[in-house]
Amino acid sequence: MYRIIKPRGTGKTTEILHLAEENNAIVVCSNPQIYKKLAQSRGFNDDITFVSYDEYLNKQYNSDVSILIDEIDGLMQKLKGHILGYSLSLED
Repeated sequence: MYRIIKPRGTGKTTEILHLAEENNAIVVCSNPQIYKKLAQSRGFNDDITFVSYDEYLNKQYNSDVSILIDEIDGLMQKLKGHILGYSLSLED
């Protein structure tokens, strides 16, 4: 599993787009239309599929479908229940 953990404005989304293009993965993001335009403006192919957090949570995906999530906090906010927090371990 890829973990892209960096400050804002350091190219995390671009890394996600590269990984999506290389692995034929679906990108889960806050606004699929904006991300599609962003990908096109940065020269990525039009084959990348973008879905919203809500669409991702409401659809069943097979285990053979590769998923990349841009901004995990956005997805976490869409989960049901009162998520108070979470932890994250960086693997060596």
